[in-house]
Amino acid sequence: MLMNTYTKIIRGVLLCLMLIGSHTLAQAQRFSDKFMEVAESKVTSMVTVNGEVINVLKKKEADPGLRAFLNELTFLCVITMEKDAKTISTYYDMAQSLLKNGKGYESLLWLKEGDQQVLIAVLGRDERNKAKEIVMLSINGEQFTVVDLTGSITVDKLSTLAASIKKSMQNL
Repeated sequence: MLMNTYTKIIRGVLLCLMLIGSHTLAQAQRFSDKFMEVAESKVTSMVTVNGEVINVLKKKEADPGLRAFLNELTFLCVITMEKDAKTISTYYDMAQSLLKNGKGYESLLWLKEGDQQVLIAVLGRDERNKAKEIVMLSINGEQFTVVDLTGSITVDKLSTLAASIKKSMQNL
């Protein structure tokens, strides 16, 4: 009888742990996943790159700045939408709301030049200036782009990445 009671208690505790674990996983959902839940029918394209592909890219990358950035990355997602300006603006506003209402997202940079706007937000920045997730929203007329980076990313490496991209674009 006593053993049966212990078994029930252990099962109850395990069930509680499973429920807590699944709730924690739901909270750890990436921004791109949240956005796709509300915008999937309007998305023009979506590209995701997982850790295995990132590891292959790291080995082949010659640029040290880009390679250093890839070392910190575990997941990359790029979502684009090309629709009329009103629809694009609506989804940009929706994405901004998801960031503002998401727990822990901190706005890092907001730029506006003409009809182009860029917002960069980070999640989980620690004392070493590393973030768990970096989200970039970009709107330009009739095009909207979401870039979602996850890993243990040094925020300062973003400027290194930007310099590497600018350099490679000049060499084209």
